[in-house]
Amino acid sequence: MVRMNHLNDKVNEIKDNFYGLIGHAYLEKYITKPIVDEDKLRFLYTMLAEKLPKKDTKLFTLSALLVDAALEIHEAVSLHNIQTDPIKKNRQLNVLAGDYYSSLYYYLLADSRHLPIIQVFSHSIQEINEYKMKLYDGKNIDFDEVKNNVDKVDTFLLQNLAEHFQLTTWKKAISVFFHLKRLVHEREAWINGKATPLMKAIVTELFGSNRPVDELKKDDQLQVLELWEEKVEEGKDHLLEHVKALLPKFERFFVDHLNDLFGPDYIHEKVAEEG
Repeated sequence: MVRMNHLNDKVNEIKDNFYGLIGHAYLEKYITKPIVDEDKLRFLYTMLAEKLPKKDTKLFTLSALLVDAALEIHEAVSLHNIQTDPIKKNRQLNVLAGDYYSSLYYYLLADSRHLPIIQVFSHSIQEINEYKMKLYDGKNIDFDEVKNNVDKVDTFLLQNLAEHFQLTTWKKAISVFFHLKRLVHEREAWINGKATPLMKAIVTELFGSNRPVDELKKDDQLQVLELWEEKVEEGKDHLLEHVKALLPKFERFFVDHLNDLFGPDYIHEKVAEEG
């Protein structure tokens, strides 16, 4: 098991490698530097370190961060008709930056002759984009369906790597944790007036598909937040049960990440209750 001090050192080392790889003076004049999801970095490194040499663990984690950056920057590219040349240039450079990041992951893996892993990555990217299309086609009305699609978008590469290296006990824990993380972030966005997939699905579950989100009254909004809270509590319980049953030596790892996400009070009380 990876010790916390070692993990923190590796997180900083891999982040430095990541920003060193993507650094490009011209691009940085026009595009926003990608932000590394440290949770994904920590989960990937800790999971892969169970089975793989340190060199491969670092390589695959770094490659996954590059894929994540490529998908994120392509996701942010506007599809609206743009008239001004500076904005057009910015959009074009964001597309090129996403392609550049994607080419870097491929180069790293090909240069190290990890051809089977390239297949895992390429298949995952294809599937992630398909699940994104399902989210945006406007036909998702069931919360569980939306949850599944969002989960695949957020964690499909991590889960496929777990499957490939026969680390399957990590798959469900990863799915539940990043679902909880998505719920937290979507709640914040929803409160700030942005309609997000899971929160829209909660609204639909409560009021039906014909109820516009921007027409909810104060009492309706409180009901939405109450149902959100129920789903969060279900997810917390599910994750802790799963970790205790299947990954007992990683319980501290998961508890620490839940504490970072929600604060320590709930988790400390829950662990105390269950002994």
